[in-house]
Amino acid sequence: MITSMVSFFVHLSEQITFYMSIPILLFGGIFNLIVFLSLKTFRKKSCSLYLMIMPWFNIGQLLTGNLSRMINAGYNIDWTHNSLFYSSLIFSILHEIPSIIYSNYGHSALSNQPIYIITNSIYQQYKAYGYFLVLAGFLPVFIPVIFGSLAYKNAPELTYRTVPNCSTFTVMMPYNMYVTVATILNLRDGPVAAAKLQFAESLTIAVYYSYFAAPFYIYVSVSRRFRQQLIYVLSQTCVTCFRRQRVISNQVLSAADGY
Repeated sequence: MITSMVSFFVHLSEQITFYMSIPILLFGGIFNLIVFLSLKTFRKKSCSLYLMIMPWFNIGQLLTGNLSRMINAGYNIDWTHNSLFYSSLIFSILHEIPSIIYSNYGHSALSNQPIYIITNSIYQQYKAYGYFLVLAGFLPVFIPVIFGSLAYKNAPELTYRTVPNCSTFTVMMPYNMYVTVATILNLRDGPVAAAKLQFAESLTIAVYYSYFAAPFYIYVSVSRRFRQQLIYVLSQTCVTCFRRQRVISNQVLSAADGY
């Protein structure tokens, strides 16, 4: 009974991670980048610098954090098992350089496979409370909410500007709540609790990374011009690829007729 329940939650976590990560990764910033780089119309706007830079940051965030989870869930390939340097590289940017020193392999409570862990207890407490809860958890949520509330108070007529702050709070808060519960409570005593915790982690992480795909869906939903430009760019791309295939096939047939 316990084994089947653990297998069910593990399988459900893998499916959520794989199938929710693919659309998030594909539509996160790639389509935005294609549209903004293909058309000169957006380059002439005053906000063109923001429109050009933000898709790159969103794609980088999705590739560094979401791609490895998708590969692990879909193809059972964990880059952290194959290379400790990859795990250390992700967690060693700026203030996380000590992760290279204090990183080592441990064993998972579910599969008993080696996983990436931090051996130093002091640095582990900093990662759990200082980084995940504060720097990467509640701080990025409360900063735009606070400044958005101040802006809303000073400009009550601009009510539509509070929508991005509400979406940020709604999307990023579930994962922060998961980290808080997982840090404070000891839920990894049994395999069933560990499997449920893994399921909650997969679901909240998928919702968390959907924040980096949100600009594309917002542009498509509210901007008729962006929808037209998107259809135009995709159609032109398909026509160009079709023409190239026809040219190549005609060249092959002409060469065959010559012989």
